[in-house]
Amino acid sequence: MARQTRRNRRKRGRGVKLHAPMIAVLALAATVFISYLWLCGRCEDLGRRIRSLEQTYESCQRKVQTEESKWTRMKSPGNLQRYLVLHQLDMTWPGEDRIVRIPMHERRAFEPESLSVEFNLAKSQVEYLSD
Repeated sequence: MARQTRRNRRKRGRGVKLHAPMIAVLALAATVFISYLWLCGRCEDLGRRIRSLEQTYESCQRKVQTEESKWTRMKSPGNLQRYLVLHQLDMTWPGEDRIVRIPMHERRAFEPESLSVEFNLAKSQVEYLSD
C-alpha cells in the first residue's frame, strides 16, 4: 500500500478566488454607480433651484407689469392735471417758443439700439511714463 501524504489544511483554498481583473472591474462599476447617483442628485437639486428661480422671476415680472401700468395711468394727461391740483401746483404746458424739436435723423442717434459703447480696459488705464 502506498502511503498517503498529508496535505496542510491551511494551504488548501476554500472559497471563491477573486482575481485582480475581476476586482478592478468591480471597483470601476462601483465608481460609475456612485458617480451616477451623485450626478442624479445634483441634477435634481439644480432642477429644484431652477424652478424656484423661475417662480421668483415670474412674480417679479408680475410686479413690474403692475408698476408699469400704475405709472402709465399716473402719467396720463388727466391724472397729471389731477395730481397738480391735489398738490396745489400751478404749472402750465410750455409755450411754442420753448419747445425744441429734434429732427428724425438726429433722434435715431439717441436710440438704445444705435448706441454701441465699446469699453477697452487697456485704453482706459492711465499710462505712466517710466523715468
